[in-house]
Amino acid sequence: MRQITKAYEIQQLELSILEYVAGICSEHGLRYFLAGGTLLGAVRHKGFIPWDNDMDISMPRQDYDRLIEIFEMRKDGRYGLLKIRNGNDYCYPFIKIVDRRTKLTELAIPSSVTGLGAYIDIFPIDGMPDDMEEAKRRIANAGRWASRIAWSVTRVNEPSMLGRCKHLFWRALFWSFGRERAFEKLNDIFRKTPFGSSSYVASSYGLRKEKEIIAYESFSDVVELEFEGRMFPAPIGYRQYLRQMYGDYMELPPEEERVPPHDIAVYLKEEGDR
Repeated sequence: MRQITKAYEIQQLELSILEYVAGICSEHGLRYFLAGGTLLGAVRHKGFIPWDNDMDISMPRQDYDRLIEIFEMRKDGRYGLLKIRNGNDYCYPFIKIVDRRTKLTELAIPSSVTGLGAYIDIFPIDGMPDDMEEAKRRIANAGRWASRIAWSVTRVNEPSMLGRCKHLFWRALFWSFGRERAFEKLNDIFRKTPFGSSSYVASSYGLRKEKEIIAYESFSDVVELEFEGRMFPAPIGYRQYLRQMYGDYMELPPEEERVPPHDIAVYLKEEGDR
């Protein structure tokens, strides 16, 4: 395998994945939006944040579920879908679309996910309760249960005996109950409030938790933004979204903070590599 060391090359791999997913969405009438740092990059840099090494999009839950169905019916050799399944070691509560020609190792994590390659993250967007406090509780519960399900495959690294016992308890519970079944039970809670049926929406498993909750009007339509010379959809209220996520989003961070968000090594597979 050949290690890919230049950020630009990794970004181009990710952009190719996005274009492939965008083609599927266009073919099947699925909605999606640039999200997170990818949306910030589109607005501030008209492309990748120069030091970024990942890519995020979000999709209304109905479209997200349909994309999973489509991917699982396809037999494409280059791109694959990673999600929580019984028997696998995938631990994230959202899907990744990976380039199977590559291998990616998360250097900060003791053991990397099987089948992980250069990827884009795709987050579901759900309707939230009209009561903000209830919406916050739902987001908090999502984070707690997603962490517990992740514990069923992540390395036990708790400092206290009580923490280790809790970790092992949840591991045993979810392996006996079924990791995928447990995760779908959690997702069914979000499906009860469809996207567009309430005053608020949120990326239910987003990293910024309560900040992810935003008025539906911000996602009620799309606007096209330039990203690396191509046009992609963004939520019509992208300015409000970015202010909520990042504050003064047009201001560059201090130079010492301009570092890749993920500590990764990416390799291009050669003939005979697995």
